[in-house]
Amino acid sequence: MKRLRRVSLILASAMLLSCLCLQPAVLAVDVGGVNITAAGAIVLDAESGRVLFEHNADITRAPASMTKAMTVYLVYEAVANGRIGMDTIVPISQYAADFSRQSGETNVPLSRSDRYTVSELLDVVLVMSAGGAAVALAELVGGSRSAFYRIMNSKAAEWGVNATFYSASGGSTQTNMTPRAMATLARRMVLDYPQVLEKTSRTSVTFKGRYYPSTNLLLGVYPGIDGLKTGTNTQARECFAGTAKRGDVRLVSVVMGSSSGKRFSDTSTLLDYGFRQMEAIKLAEIEAKKVSPTSSRVLVDGVEVEFEAYLIEDRNYFRIRDIAYALNGTPAQFNVEWDEEAGSIVFTSNSEYTVLGTEMSGNYGEGVLPVETTATIYVDGVETVFPAYEINGSNFFRMRDIADTFHFSAVWEEETQTIIIDT
Repeated sequence: MKRLRRVSLILASAMLLSCLCLQPAVLAVDVGGVNITAAGAIVLDAESGRVLFEHNADITRAPASMTKAMTVYLVYEAVANGRIGMDTIVPISQYAADFSRQSGETNVPLSRSDRYTVSELLDVVLVMSAGGAAVALAELVGGSRSAFYRIMNSKAAEWGVNATFYSASGGSTQTNMTPRAMATLARRMVLDYPQVLEKTSRTSVTFKGRYYPSTNLLLGVYPGIDGLKTGTNTQARECFAGTAKRGDVRLVSVVMGSSSGKRFSDTSTLLDYGFRQMEAIKLAEIEAKKVSPTSSRVLVDGVEVEFEAYLIEDRNYFRIRDIAYALNGTPAQFNVEWDEEAGSIVFTSNSEYTVLGTEMSGNYGEGVLPVETTATIYVDGVETVFPAYEINGSNFFRMRDIADTFHFSAVWEEETQTIIIDT
């Protein structure tokens, strides 16, 4: 009876273990209505660093060959500092040569008797993830592998990211970083050394007469993608740090722990979502910057008039012909004309303004986006430049600049919310 009970327990345990093994290793997460399989993910705007989506972004994971991105960054930094050049010959140690021939590693075989430049090794590191080439570059920059690991960890500390490096190629399972840390590294790379994209955007590379395809299968498939670095191993599953640019927006995305064959579809989903978010953000920012015309109360030598004005950054901006019209018949009067040929505004002092018929008419429509500009002005033949905003095809100016030009005072009276002009 005891034996039967023991057999039943073993069978139940085996069934439970079997069920657990059949459960998906990665739970899908919703990104804008589309599921991704990544255990950790993030997408951000490269220019501002604004995070557009994150999922388990602060949990450390093995980055596998994405580790090489830090190696590459430090190589470019050494080039920028003048310590090495792109045409510097890289010595190949016995360790690097042996590592380049290890089975189970993505590699190109290196020989101690051949000559390789920094640029050539960067090509194969970035395009097809050559581990031995990454080791050789690390030894060049750091002097030794252990010294280079210290440099890697020092850079991570400088950026304040959660990452620990024990390898220049990603071969160590002790190396770990968060998706946020990887995104920071990728962002710093494309901002500090954008020339790296000339290499990461290549779909293949020829090295010592042999053809190697890129590990980035989104190149030529996803619009705007031009980098950056893949990573795969048993512990890390599938990883990818990608970057894509559309118009003036560049995004950086990271997926870590994606299901087999899903890292690129996960990345596409993240980038699609990110670009939609950035479009919405930019539209909202444009709407927020729009201004509507208001009526501004002005006393000109005691006579009350109302000006159409736009309040921008706590200052009122006025149409120049309205000011000229209001000053007609005063000591500060001036004429204003547009010189089409010269593309400039021409002022004539002590001259009565020729009325166009649309002055002081008001235009209280929907908000418009003011465009900051500078206006070239000729005052009695002397060229000057005024800060201005272009609104609805007209230039609007600060009253202070006009007052200084034509020698009248314009004082804001807070109590009555009125501009007092005294000519």
